[in-house]
Amino acid sequence: KLFGTLGVKLGDKLTIVCHKASFTKNEYTLHQASKAFYVSHETPAAEEPGTLTALYTLDSSSITGSNSSYAGNCDIDVNGITWNVEGNASVKPWRIGGKSIEGVDRAVYSKTAFGKEVNEVVLTIGSITLTVNSCKLLYASSADFSDAKEIPFVAAADSDIKIVPAEGKFPANSYYKFVFNVTNAGTSNKYLHFSKVVFNGVE
Repeated sequence: KLFGTLGVKLGDKLTIVCHKASFTKNEYTLHQASKAFYVSHETPAAEEPGTLTALYTLDSSSITGSNSSYAGNCDIDVNGITWNVEGNASVKPWRIGGKSIEGVDRAVYSKTAFGKEVNEVVLTIGSITLTVNSCKLLYASSADFSDAKEIPFVAAADSDIKIVPAEGKFPANSYYKFVFNVTNAGTSNKYLHFSKVVFNGVE
């Protein structure tokens, strides 16, 4: 039978029995395998994944920026990475939103690449006082996000949202951009609390 019909896969360990034939020529005894028979196979156990740890944390409960306008933005340097925040970053935690807006995108994004592979991104959202139409995380190898891939997610108040890419890991040296499409028809500012982001991976 073909190995494929026996369920044998690349990397499996095979047990095979051979029949040995012997003959003598010019005073030398030669041996050769005449037939081989399949006995069994086993798949090696998968390697245990390493323990995930926090490789980088962006915690807006302890950091403020210079911009207080919901429609404005500012850069904030946090542990070697520059983040641009579109929203009120003068308060803790940062407030993303505004007033008299409909279907407007607000973003928090990195202007510095993160040098390590990341297994998962965990975003913590606090209070939500406006309508969040949609959310997505973009990640890219270029600072202008021209080659970005995106992962949609749902924002829920007072929750930790785990975001994992389809390929299993975010590549090293990636830029990250959180985009929130929001609506607030009122004339008073409303917002969502962009509280914290933790980038988890294996050291």
